[in-house]
Amino acid sequence: MWLGKLGRSIVRGWPAKIMSFAAAIFLFLFHSVTSLEERYFTVPLQIEVSEGYVVSGAYPHSVRVTLRGNEETIYRILEEDVSVYADFSSHQSEGLFRSPVEFEGLGTAAEAGSLEISVEPNELTLEIEKNIRKNVEVFPSMTGLPAKGYDMTQFFVNPNTVQVEGPRSHLKELSTVLTETIDLTGRTNDFTQRVALSNEDPYLVFPGESSVEFLGIIRATILVKDFEDVGMVWLDLDEDLVIDILPEGGSIKLQGAQTSLESLNPADLFISVDCSSIKGPGIHIVDVRPEVPPGVNVLDWSPEKITLNIIERQAEEE
Repeated sequence: MWLGKLGRSIVRGWPAKIMSFAAAIFLFLFHSVTSLEERYFTVPLQIEVSEGYVVSGAYPHSVRVTLRGNEETIYRILEEDVSVYADFSSHQSEGLFRSPVEFEGLGTAAEAGSLEISVEPNELTLEIEKNIRKNVEVFPSMTGLPAKGYDMTQFFVNPNTVQVEGPRSHLKELSTVLTETIDLTGRTNDFTQRVALSNEDPYLVFPGESSVEFLGIIRATILVKDFEDVGMVWLDLDEDLVIDILPEGGSIKLQGAQTSLESLNPADLFISVDCSSIKGPGIHIVDVRPEVPPGVNVLDWSPEKITLNIIERQAEEE
């Protein structure tokens, strides 16, 4: 009899009891969910492709990882405990392909039981191309000027060709690479410098040499300059003889370093007239020659010969 009463008491109001039980379960689950903590950090994204292929377009190199779980668990996990990757290695041809972004828990992340991990973005679309190598010429990138009066007359790059590796389309039109900037400002002597190669394309690498040796040859700037109205000096003329009418000055064309020519004083130049062959009055044709300081070269002078009217000193006085 008491069993019957118990059964009737259980059955009585069963809809309300079921709803109460469901509400209790909901409250329990809601409390469990709302009590979970979230943590965010950024980790590197690894891309896996088939051998001989590379990614040829832009893609995110890191992703955002969200950890969800109890506070004690998620704050024990380090960034390196989560590995994130996208696997394109199943594709054996060039093209545009899609792959999910996957993750793997390592260390403490692998040991944590009740832990939710999600990544953003969760899918990638990348362009895959063949990875090739190509030999290209190296050209130096230079800035500035040598000191005044100096020029860089030659330069040498060793090696003058290097190998570049990267996606096929990136290397298709590439024929040269530049070095990092070499400063010539104020230089007066030859110099040797080890300089890195410049790489503005992040998809290209130098599998061998990534720097070259640069040799610059610096020489004084050579100029040619004309000097006019150069004075004349009369050498070894007999004291009893004089020149009736003194000729005007001559001219000298000089070649030399810019610094030497610009600092040259015109008074340091003269044209010497050798009068030692003149023995008496009359018309005489004599040779002349330029006299210049050391360090410059004479290219030409005028006159090369000069005609003199020689008279006796007594006649000049009368």
